[in-house]
Amino acid sequence: MDLTQTKLTRAEWNNIEIPVAEHEKEVMELILKGYYDVNIKHNKTQSLYSFTKIEQTPENESFLYRKYFEPAIQAIVKKYTTPESPFWTFNQTPAANTALKKMKSIDLLRIQNLETNIDRNREIIFEFLLIDYCKSICKYLGREKTQY
Repeated sequence: MDLTQTKLTRAEWNNIEIPVAEHEKEVMELILKGYYDVNIKHNKTQSLYSFTKIEQTPENESFLYRKYFEPAIQAIVKKYTTPESPFWTFNQTPAANTALKKMKSIDLLRIQNLETNIDRNREIIFEFLLIDYCKSICKYLGREKTQY
């Protein structure tokens, strides 16, 4: 019986050591940072502005709202609004009714080029997550209301 120790070869090390997945690394880093700072916060989601890399102006806000958010919000309001629930009413913002300057063509072009990419990455864009969350809340409140 040979009980001598020898140095592991590169192949043996590669077979033994399993690399840590990227999402697990993020969790471990958060735990390490949280040891010293218990109030640490980490948000991986991007806003639509950071995703499209356009300037935040009233014109761009209005365009993005009308293009991406208004149809989803109108669908939620239409589905879950009833005449006997006044707190579910939807008031359009005054900023959406006022006349705005025309959007810059470079911003418009950038949004058009990223349109499929935006649709594909809806689950990591913060505003879409909020709309989905609001829809879930309305669905829950609507279901709870019918039970009583």
